Amino acid sequence: NDSLGEKFSVTVIDGLQRDDVRLLAVERMVRQIVINLVGNAVKFTPAGGTVRVGGKRLADGGYEIYFRDSGVGMREDDIAVALTPFGQIANMTGAKHTGTGLGLPLAKAMMELHCGAMSIASTPNQGTTVMLTFPASRVLDDADQIRVA
Repeated sequence: NDSLGEKFSVTVIDGLQRDDVRLLAVERMVRQIVINLVGNAVKFTPAGGTVRVGGKRLADGGYEIYFRDSGVGMREDDIAVALTPFGQIANMTGAKHTGTGLGLPLAKAMMELHCGAMSIASTPNQGTTVMLTFPASRVLDDADQIRVA
């Protein structure tokens, strides 16, 4: 969302190719996951920083979407807290941001409903990368047809 990045003076780089892949997924859930992850990345990235979103096909036929920011980052212990419902951590400046503390836990749960996974890699003062991995069974080739019974 450009206006979100503009509000926080963070550059959001959209590297997703819309025609690159088709997923068998609940669109509103995937949309909510993306909104939550981009929102978090922007919120925890200082002014002048960047958030990059991209995706790639995996060797096993799956698909990965990543959200990489140049934000405050987290320690390993902080990641576990952030993935706990209502768990919020103070950022590197000691400030807490407003929110319910449900964004990451809900995103993770919605990925699991799609037989997928969410993982987080982060380093304090260097940023965070969140990866969403959809299994090959959720990636449609051009020849695949969606049949609704």
